[in-house]
Amino acid sequence: MSVPVLFKDKTFLPLFITQWIGAFNDNVLKSAFTFLVAYGGLSLAGLSSDAALLIGAAVYVAPFMLASGLSGALSDRFEKVTIIRRTRLAEIVLALVAGLALLSQSVPLLLICLFAYSTQSAFFGPAKYSILPEVLREDQLIEANAWLESSTFMATLFGLLFGGFLAGNGHIGFIAGTLFALAAISYAVARMIPPVGIAETGEPVDLNPVSTSITAVKTVFAKIRLFRSAVGLAWFWSVGLVVLTVFPDVAKSQLNVSANVANVLIASFVVGIAMGTAAVSRMLKGVISARHVPIGALGMAIFLIDLAAATNAYGAAYPNLADTGFATFISSWEGMHVVLDMVAIAAFGGVFTVPLYAILQAQSEDDARSTAIAGSNIISAAMMVVVTLVATLLMAAGISVSGVLVVLGIVNIGVAIY
Repeated sequence: MSVPVLFKDKTFLPLFITQWIGAFNDNVLKSAFTFLVAYGGLSLAGLSSDAALLIGAAVYVAPFMLASGLSGALSDRFEKVTIIRRTRLAEIVLALVAGLALLSQSVPLLLICLFAYSTQSAFFGPAKYSILPEVLREDQLIEANAWLESSTFMATLFGLLFGGFLAGNGHIGFIAGTLFALAAISYAVARMIPPVGIAETGEPVDLNPVSTSITAVKTVFAKIRLFRSAVGLAWFWSVGLVVLTVFPDVAKSQLNVSANVANVLIASFVVGIAMGTAAVSRMLKGVISARHVPIGALGMAIFLIDLAAATNAYGAAYPNLADTGFATFISSWEGMHVVLDMVAIAAFGGVFTVPLYAILQAQSEDDARSTAIAGSNIISAAMMVVVTLVATLLMAAGISVSGVLVVLGIVNIGVAIY
């Protein structure tokens, strides 16, 4: 099998490796936090585990709303590669603090680390995505985004599995060491990315995070295709956040399965994303088009609603099982049904998102591409916070997680129409 042309590009390959390690480390920390709360007995001010997990998710999302505008402005005015390198250097320091938080099992310090990791990711994102149109042809953007999206979710898969498995089995020190070692490797690889130059705009750099955020959002609102792409991406990330955040607790309390089975269920979601992004890349063949986006949204809607039914059906069929292992779970149709729904939701999500990212890159002005991507990140962060808050309130009002999934599915039908 020949090496894809993109991986022979001197910019794309080290960027690909750097972002993969970053996504892996982010999700190792998030997964460790999730499993320490869901299975390890850690608590936050006496809140239920599902409420604590949603608060952790909101803490992780908030910096994308607060810092993305400034990060986009900096990426449009300064060398993007320098910004990428500095975020990777910052992650080395954060890994040391995160290791201390994990070893001490301090929930407040873990929340601070989640916030800090997210902040450096918020600065990395606009530089990462806006650099692609500067080094690749337009007909390569779909394939490049498909590779980045699928690899990011594969990194998410391995990060979630790695962090969840080790945290669930008490190997906290190994998690801490891995975070530091990979952060150092990521910085070393980032230094291999060649500079791409700076856009000459003649405009002064605005360092006010409020005004830069407003400018970023206005940039997205200026073109209808940018706006619709940003809203679509925001909704996808909101759905994914809620599903992946609450599912470990669903696995424990409703499906009565072990932590390892919960990891497999999360893995099935991420594998589906990889399948969907690869499929849409083949279908579009380099053409930047949104024609498959409504199909992706409708598929997500159908299988979100079906997932709610599947989890209820499994709980009803096996009410007396506890700490069920993978072999027992997967041997039943009800268990397999849950897995297939997770894969299908994610696969249609991949079909939904890849064209939207390419449109966002291709339709942005050259000297404001990072700002547009930052604006999209702000909209995504705001929607994720709102959707997470609504989900938390619904569950606090007595609505089950299955009910929340149905609500998400119904709203997704509206997104498909939009």
